[in-house]
Amino acid sequence: MVLGEIYISPFSSLTFDKITHPFEECVGYIQKFALSDSGMFLRFTSDSAHDFRLRLSDEYGSILSVSDSENLGTIDRLHSYRIPVPIAPDCGIYGLELQVRYGADRITFLKTCVEFISDEEAMNTTILFEATNKFDDWFIPFGEGDVAEWRITGGLPKNGFESAVIQNSFRDQRIRSHQLSQKPYTLKTLVLGDCFGVPIWAGEKLNFFLSLSDVRITYREEKKARIVRSEGEAPAMTGIADYYPLYIFKCRIEEQIEHPYYYANE
Repeated sequence: MVLGEIYISPFSSLTFDKITHPFEECVGYIQKFALSDSGMFLRFTSDSAHDFRLRLSDEYGSILSVSDSENLGTIDRLHSYRIPVPIAPDCGIYGLELQVRYGADRITFLKTCVEFISDEEAMNTTILFEATNKFDDWFIPFGEGDVAEWRITGGLPKNGFESAVIQNSFRDQRIRSHQLSQKPYTLKTLVLGDCFGVPIWAGEKLNFFLSLSDVRITYREEKKARIVRSEGEAPAMTGIADYYPLYIFKCRIEEQIEHPYYYANE
Protein backbone atom coordinates (compact mmCIF):
# COMPACT_ATOMS: atom_id res chain seq x y z
CA MET A 1 0.00 0.00 0.00
CA VAL A 2 1.25 3.47 -0.91
CA LEU A 3 -0.20 5.98 1.52
CA GLY A 4 1.21 9.11 -0.11
CA GLU A 5 1.31 12.48 1.63
CA ILE A 6 -1.00 13.56 4.45
CA TYR A 7 -1.64 17.30 4.75
CA ILE A 8 -3.22 18.49 8.01
CA SER A 9 -5.53 21.43 7.36
CA PRO A 10 -4.71 24.72 9.15
CA PHE A 11 -8.37 24.66 10.27
CA SER A 12 -8.10 21.28 11.93
CA SER A 13 -9.09 21.18 15.61
CA LEU A 14 -6.24 18.73 16.24
CA THR A 15 -2.59 19.32 15.32
CA PHE A 16 0.21 16.81 15.63
CA ASP A 17 3.30 18.39 17.21
CA LYS A 18 6.40 18.85 15.11
CA ILE A 19 9.81 17.63 16.21
CA THR A 20 11.96 20.21 18.02
CA HIS A 21 15.60 20.82 17.19
CA PRO A 22 18.27 19.00 19.26
CA PHE A 23 19.63 22.27 20.68
CA GLU A 24 16.22 23.36 22.03
CA GLU A 25 14.81 22.52 25.41
CA CYS A 26 12.84 19.29 25.50
CA VAL A 27 9.43 20.78 26.29
CA GLY A 28 6.12 20.53 24.51
CA TYR A 29 2.59 21.84 24.52
CA ILE A 30 -0.29 19.48 25.22
CA GLN A 31 -3.41 20.48 23.31
CA LYS A 32 -6.49 20.96 25.46
CA PHE A 33 -10.10 20.03 24.83
CA ALA A 34 -13.14 20.58 27.04
CA LEU A 35 -15.32 17.63 27.97
CA SER A 36 -18.18 19.33 26.10
CA ASP A 37 -16.23 19.91 22.85
CA SER A 38 -18.39 17.92 20.45
CA GLY A 39 -17.63 19.84 17.25
CA MET A 40 -13.88 19.20 17.02
CA PHE A 41 -12.53 17.52 13.87
CA LEU A 42 -9.21 16.38 12.52
CA ARG A 43 -9.17 17.72 8.94
CA PHE A 44 -6.66 16.56 6.36
CA THR A 45 -6.15 15.51 2.76
CA SER A 46 -4.57 12.42 1.22
CA ASP A 47 -3.24 11.64 -2.24
CA SER A 48 -5.42 8.53 -2.41
CA ALA A 49 -8.55 7.14 -0.79
CA HIS A 50 -8.10 5.21 2.46
CA ASP A 51 -10.01 4.21 5.56
CA PHE A 52 -8.77 6.33 8.49
CA ARG A 53 -9.72 6.51 12.14
CA LEU A 54 -8.75 8.28 15.38
CA ARG A 55 -8.19 6.10 18.43
CA LEU A 56 -8.37 7.46 21.98
CA SER A 57 -6.51 5.55 24.68
CA ASP A 58 -5.69 6.07 28.36
CA GLU A 59 -2.29 6.06 30.07
CA TYR A 60 -2.28 2.26 30.16
CA GLY A 61 -2.89 1.94 26.44
CA SER A 62 -6.48 0.77 26.82
CA ILE A 63 -8.72 1.84 23.92
CA LEU A 64 -11.55 4.09 25.11
CA SER A 65 -13.12 5.35 21.90
CA VAL A 66 -12.70 5.23 18.13
CA SER A 67 -13.90 7.69 15.46
CA ASP A 68 -14.07 6.78 11.78
CA SER A 69 -13.19 9.09 8.90
CA GLU A 70 -15.64 10.80 6.57
CA ASN A 71 -14.55 11.30 2.97
CA LEU A 72 -15.74 14.75 1.89
CA GLY A 73 -14.90 14.15 -1.75
CA THR A 74 -12.09 15.01 -4.12
CA ILE A 75 -10.80 18.58 -4.36
CA ASP A 76 -7.93 19.36 -6.75
CA ARG A 77 -7.30 15.61 -7.05
CA LEU A 78 -6.85 15.30 -3.29
CA HIS A 79 -9.19 13.34 -1.04
CA SER A 80 -10.51 15.52 1.77
CA TYR A 81 -11.28 13.91 5.14
CA ARG A 82 -12.56 14.84 8.55
CA ILE A 83 -12.70 12.71 11.70
CA PRO A 84 -14.48 13.70 14.94
CA VAL A 85 -12.06 14.02 17.84
CA PRO A 86 -13.11 11.37 20.40
CA ILE A 87 -14.08 12.87 23.75
CA ALA A 88 -12.66 11.35 26.93
CA PRO A 89 -14.98 10.29 29.77
CA ASP A 90 -13.06 12.28 32.41
CA CYS A 91 -10.46 15.00 32.79
CA GLY A 92 -6.85 13.95 32.25
CA ILE A 93 -4.18 13.30 29.65
CA TYR A 94 -4.92 10.78 26.90
CA GLY A 95 -3.33 9.49 23.74
CA LEU A 96 -4.69 10.02 20.22
CA GLU A 97 -3.54 7.98 17.24
CA LEU A 98 -4.34 8.47 13.56
CA GLN A 99 -4.57 5.04 11.95
CA VAL A 100 -5.12 3.74 8.43
CA ARG A 101 -6.52 0.35 7.44
CA TYR A 102 -4.09 -2.00 5.75
CA GLY A 103 -5.86 -5.23 4.91
CA ALA A 104 -7.21 -6.62 8.17
CA ASP A 105 -4.82 -4.52 10.27
CA ARG A 106 -4.59 -0.91 11.40
CA ILE A 107 -1.32 1.01 11.08
CA THR A 108 -0.57 4.00 13.33
CA PHE A 109 1.44 6.71 11.58
CA LEU A 110 0.66 9.83 13.66
CA LYS A 111 0.11 10.11 17.39
CA THR A 112 0.05 12.75 20.10
CA CYS A 113 -1.10 13.42 23.66
CA VAL A 114 -4.05 15.66 24.49
CA GLU A 115 -5.55 16.89 27.76
CA PHE A 116 -9.25 17.02 28.52
CA ILE A 117 -10.24 19.69 31.03
CA SER A 118 -13.47 20.73 32.71
CA ASP A 119 -15.78 23.23 31.04
CA GLU A 120 -15.07 25.75 33.80
CA GLU A 121 -11.31 25.51 33.36
CA ALA A 122 -11.70 25.70 29.59
CA MET A 123 -13.76 28.91 29.91
CA ASN A 124 -11.13 30.56 32.15
CA THR A 125 -7.87 29.46 30.51
CA THR A 126 -8.57 28.84 26.82
CA ILE A 127 -10.15 30.50 23.79
CA LEU A 128 -12.62 28.66 21.59
CA PHE A 129 -12.54 29.70 17.94
CA GLU A 130 -15.51 28.98 15.67
CA ALA A 131 -15.08 30.06 12.07
CA THR A 132 -16.67 29.65 8.68
CA ASN A 133 -16.14 31.17 5.24
CA LYS A 134 -18.22 32.56 2.40
CA PHE A 135 -16.49 30.27 -0.09
CA ASP A 136 -15.29 26.68 0.00
CA ASP A 137 -11.56 26.84 0.57
CA TRP A 138 -8.69 24.96 2.18
CA PHE A 139 -10.40 21.64 1.33
CA ILE A 140 -13.36 22.43 3.59
CA PRO A 141 -16.93 22.60 2.19
CA PHE A 142 -17.85 25.83 3.98
CA GLY A 143 -20.79 26.18 1.61
CA GLU A 144 -22.52 23.36 3.48
CA GLY A 145 -22.32 25.23 6.77
CA ASP A 146 -19.26 23.45 8.10
CA VAL A 147 -17.77 25.28 11.09
CA ALA A 148 -14.08 24.98 11.93
CA GLU A 149 -13.50 24.89 15.70
CA TRP A 150 -10.25 25.20 17.62
CA ARG A 151 -9.39 25.55 21.32
CA ILE A 152 -6.07 27.00 22.48
CA THR A 153 -4.56 28.40 25.68
CA GLY A 154 -4.92 32.18 25.77
CA GLY A 155 -7.21 35.07 26.51
CA LEU A 156 -7.96 38.77 26.32
CA PRO A 157 -5.91 40.55 29.03
CA LYS A 158 -7.42 43.62 30.67
CA ASN A 159 -4.38 45.74 29.78
CA GLY A 160 -4.81 44.88 26.12
CA PHE A 161 -7.68 47.29 25.50
CA GLU A 162 -7.05 50.41 23.42
CA SER A 163 -9.38 53.21 22.38
CA ALA A 164 -9.30 54.41 18.78
CA VAL A 165 -11.30 56.76 16.57
CA ILE A 166 -11.97 57.47 12.91
CA GLN A 167 -12.24 61.25 12.60
CA ASN A 168 -13.18 63.58 9.73
CA SER A 169 -12.32 67.24 10.29
CA PHE A 170 -11.02 70.34 8.54
CA ARG A 171 -9.24 73.60 9.40
CA ASP A 172 -10.55 76.99 8.40
CA GLN A 173 -8.54 80.03 7.29
CA ARG A 174 -7.71 80.80 10.90
CA ILE A 175 -6.27 77.27 11.35
CA ARG A 176 -9.07 76.34 13.71
CA SER A 177 -10.03 72.68 13.66
CA HIS A 178 -13.67 71.80 13.01
CA GLN A 179 -15.00 68.33 13.56
CA LEU A 180 -17.33 66.93 10.90
CA SER A 181 -17.77 63.40 12.22
CA GLN A 182 -16.10 60.77 14.34
CA LYS A 183 -16.61 57.11 15.14
CA PRO A 184 -14.93 55.72 18.25
CA TYR A 185 -14.12 52.03 18.53
CA THR A 186 -12.11 49.69 20.75
CA LEU A 187 -9.10 47.55 19.95
CA LYS A 188 -8.42 44.38 21.93
CA THR A 189 -5.23 42.34 22.13
CA LEU A 190 -5.79 38.64 21.59
CA VAL A 191 -3.06 36.63 23.33
CA LEU A 192 -2.21 32.98 22.72
CA GLY A 193 -0.18 31.23 25.40
CA ASP A 194 0.36 31.55 29.12
CA CYS A 195 3.68 31.77 30.99
CA PHE A 196 4.71 28.45 29.41
CA GLY A 197 3.85 29.51 25.85
CA VAL A 198 2.44 27.70 22.83
CA PRO A 199 4.13 26.23 19.70
CA ILE A 200 4.78 28.12 16.47
CA TRP A 201 1.95 26.28 14.75
CA ALA A 202 -0.49 28.04 17.11
CA GLY A 203 0.51 31.43 15.73
CA GLU A 204 0.28 30.12 12.16
CA LYS A 205 -3.16 28.65 12.82
CA LEU A 206 -4.36 31.93 14.37
CA ASN A 207 -3.30 33.79 11.23
CA PHE A 208 -5.31 31.36 9.08
CA PHE A 209 -8.41 31.53 11.28
CA LEU A 210 -8.44 35.33 11.22
CA SER A 211 -8.40 35.13 7.41
CA LEU A 212 -11.89 33.59 7.25
CA SER A 213 -14.97 35.71 6.67
CA ASP A 214 -16.78 34.89 9.94
CA VAL A 215 -14.78 34.27 13.14
CA ARG A 216 -16.23 34.04 16.64
CA ILE A 217 -14.53 33.46 19.98
CA THR A 218 -15.76 32.29 23.35
CA TYR A 219 -13.69 33.37 26.36
CA ARG A 220 -15.07 34.29 29.77
CA GLU A 221 -17.35 37.29 29.19
CA GLU A 222 -16.73 37.15 25.42
CA LYS A 223 -19.42 34.62 24.54
CA LYS A 224 -19.29 33.95 20.81
CA ALA A 225 -18.15 37.46 20.05
CA ARG A 226 -17.61 38.06 16.34
CA ILE A 227 -14.13 39.44 15.71
CA VAL A 228 -11.93 40.66 12.84
CA ARG A 229 -8.23 41.42 12.75
CA SER A 230 -7.52 45.15 12.98
CA GLU A 231 -6.10 46.90 9.89
CA GLY A 232 -4.24 43.90 8.49
CA GLU A 233 -2.71 42.93 11.83
CA ALA A 234 -0.72 39.68 11.89
CA PRO A 235 0.15 37.66 15.01
CA ALA A 236 3.40 38.90 16.57
CA MET A 237 5.65 36.31 18.24
CA THR A 238 7.45 36.94 21.53
CA GLY A 239 10.11 34.55 22.79
CA ILE A 240 10.10 33.41 26.41
CA ALA A 241 13.73 32.25 26.74
CA ASP A 242 16.68 31.33 24.54
CA TYR A 243 16.31 27.91 22.90
CA TYR A 244 12.84 27.54 24.43
CA PRO A 245 10.53 26.24 21.66
CA LEU A 246 7.28 27.77 22.96
CA TYR A 247 6.20 31.38 22.47
CA ILE A 248 3.58 34.05 23.14
CA PHE A 249 1.53 35.37 20.20
CA LYS A 250 -0.37 38.66 20.20
CA CYS A 251 -2.71 40.17 17.63
CA ARG A 252 -4.94 43.24 17.79
CA ILE A 253 -8.56 42.53 16.95
CA GLU A 254 -11.87 44.37 16.81
CA GLU A 255 -15.24 43.08 17.89
CA GLN A 256 -18.09 43.42 15.40
CA ILE A 257 -21.09 44.51 17.44
CA GLU A 258 -24.27 42.98 16.01
CA HIS A 259 -27.32 45.10 16.86
CA PRO A 260 -30.76 43.45 16.82
CA TYR A 261 -32.09 46.50 14.94
CA TYR A 262 -30.41 45.42 11.72
CA TYR A 263 -31.89 41.94 11.86
CA ALA A 264 -35.39 43.35 12.46
CA ASN A 265 -35.15 45.54 9.35
CA GLU A 266 -33.55 43.10 6.91
